[in-house]
Amino acid sequence: MCGRYGRRADKQRIAEWFRRRASRNQILTMRPNASYLSKSLKCIIKKATSPDQVDRFSSAVEFIAALQRLDLPDWRLTDNVFHASGWRGWDWKIETTSPSSPSAGIFRKRRDSSQFRRWQGALTLPQVFGVVEDLQE
Repeated sequence: MCGRYGRRADKQRIAEWFRRRASRNQILTMRPNASYLSKSLKCIIKKATSPDQVDRFSSAVEFIAALQRLDLPDWRLTDNVFHASGWRGWDWKIETTSPSSPSAGIFRKRRDSSQFRRWQGALTLPQVFGVVEDLQE
């Protein structure tokens, strides 16, 4: 190894960190506040990274099939605005009402239209993504 992880003391610290995390089944954990991830995607990731092999997908094919069944918008972040194009026949936009405000609005437009219209508003970002997630089911 090279760099700062090449020293024996560093290797031992890293090994100890892995031992502690593994003893608590926490080598791979989901961030609970990742509001932009859908519940179904979180379930798939948790199953794929389960510490118990019996709980994981039995093959890569099964894992890929679960991911392909998801009906998720392809969100892109541009200038602090989330955009999703063509999901369920609409273009979507999520933006905060003001830079200092924690509330946001959901806007959508038909693919052939030129203007977005407010669809839902005055929600926190976790609420916004929850509303969009409810549309997915």
